[in-house]
Amino acid sequence: MVLIHWPEVKKKEDRINVWKAMEESVNEGKVKCIGVSNFLEGHLNHILSNCKIKPVVNQIECNPLYYDKETIDFCKSQNILIEAYCPLAEFDSKLIKNKIIVDLSKKYNKTVPQIILKWIMQKGIIPLPKSVHKDYIIQNINLDDFEINNDDMKLIDGLECGYKIDWDPHRVSV
Repeated sequence: MVLIHWPEVKKKEDRINVWKAMEESVNEGKVKCIGVSNFLEGHLNHILSNCKIKPVVNQIECNPLYYDKETIDFCKSQNILIEAYCPLAEFDSKLIKNKIIVDLSKKYNKTVPQIILKWIMQKGIIPLPKSVHKDYIIQNINLDDFEINNDDMKLIDGLECGYKIDWDPHRVSV
């Protein structure tokens, strides 16, 4: 998979030229699938109106403190998968030590990261946590033995406050 990592370009046609080159790589069998990262609806529409191959994925920041519902809903309507980077908000204490998350961790007998990653998965989003520690990698994978109930999902939903950890593509013109 190859992604355009950032939507910003000097000239609008540059974005399309890069996308067409990626499509050519798929057609030649050099790349299996292509996608984007940090693209908002306007950026995606620019690609969609000029492409032959639709992006498979849009990799965006997504965690309980920052959930871009507009972009997520648009991608889902276009059958573009969402992959969540910074799903644990880089272990920011505003999320990791949040009382709701900590209490749910105890309730479900799971780690705080497991609660957050499961919330993301139950939203139909692919979490992309990173770790170099074997124990954490194993914990991040072991999410299939529990479900967060609807009331608790809504509690986590209520944590959204627009708190962004990383890039902000809203500053990039379409």
